[in-house]
Amino acid sequence: MDILTSTNYFLISLARVADVNGLDTIRLLQKTDINPALLRQPGLRVNTKKLAHFVWLLSNELKDESLGQCRSPNPPGTFYTMGELAVHQPNLQQAMNRGVRFHQQVVDGYSINLVVDEKTATIRIHQPRLDLDPDHLLTDLVLLALHRFYSWLIGDNITLSSVFFAYSRPPHADEYRLLFPCERKFSQSYSGFSFPALYLNKPVIQNPDKLKAFMYECPLKIFMRPQSDRSISTQVQEEIQHNLNNGGPSLSFVSTELGLSNRTLRRKLANEGTAFQALKDTMRRDLAVYYLSQKSLSVSDVAEKLGFSEPGVFVRAFKKWDGVTPGAYKK
Repeated sequence: MDILTSTNYFLISLARVADVNGLDTIRLLQKTDINPALLRQPGLRVNTKKLAHFVWLLSNELKDESLGQCRSPNPPGTFYTMGELAVHQPNLQQAMNRGVRFHQQVVDGYSINLVVDEKTATIRIHQPRLDLDPDHLLTDLVLLALHRFYSWLIGDNITLSSVFFAYSRPPHADEYRLLFPCERKFSQSYSGFSFPALYLNKPVIQNPDKLKAFMYECPLKIFMRPQSDRSISTQVQEEIQHNLNNGGPSLSFVSTELGLSNRTLRRKLANEGTAFQALKDTMRRDLAVYYLSQKSLSVSDVAEKLGFSEPGVFVRAFKKWDGVTPGAYKK
């Protein structure tokens, strides 16, 4: 299930990085076809592909994959070099250990550790200078990059048990429901994520040629859930997307389609830190932003695609989601 849009919190933070480093932010936005108006009001949505393109442009302009959030820059190709070392390892644990050593030797700004007990494995990220990453931009990107890369490496989505952050709950914390469908803990002594240790024995199935293709699609890949993600949240979103007519499916309809009782579905979603109505609203909002960015579709067309009974109902819903009318957003 692709994540079609992302919070503009990331975009605002990235634009701030560009400004601080003396770059022409408006020029970068124009290159990625992003409306500068998206910087003015927190809480709006931005096309994920365009956001990923902005990240790529900014890192290349800065010649720094850490986007200026470390004590010294990580030159372009740093992440790829780590990938080259990992892809030749026989299993996930050895690939992760190789990544840990690489960060210890090369990266100046944060360190990574792998801690394993009988049932759980934990990746811990330590940042001695959190003041260099005031918006937690680097933390978010590193967490996403590591999880997405290692999942890709073994060809299986690593189901997270929990993800934790060395800072208090940020304004964009609701976005983590989509990016990390698991338990989320804030104000911890370090950032990182934990997962069942049984994944560590899974073999690395990728090769250097496939690595090049994966890296070519970064950073978009890190904003997307792994293709093998079969979390209950993803399955529910797929059912919602495929049944948007007449106002979208009910909880009972989706429960039946998934072979679950209503109570069981609610419980499983709660275990992933979300709820049915939240997923339904998010799916319709994401698709609304995606369709509104297509010049060939009118507001009425978008309302019909999303299963609203009439355009006026859609206009009111969209304004509640993003604070502006669909027509204003489209401009």
